[in-house]
Amino acid sequence: MYARGMSVREIQCHPQQLYGLDKSPDLIFTITDEVLKEVVTCYWNL
Repeated sequence: MYARGMSVREIQCHPQQLYGLDKSPDLIFTITDEVLKEVVTCYWNL
């Protein structure tokens, strides 16, 4: 979602609407940042 240009706030609303999960923008940003690091690492190890 982040790669498609959604903001952290928009990403936060998605699981909230689907599952009723209420998570802070800081948590969403932290998770997104860590996943992005893993994706970049995997990309460079191909």
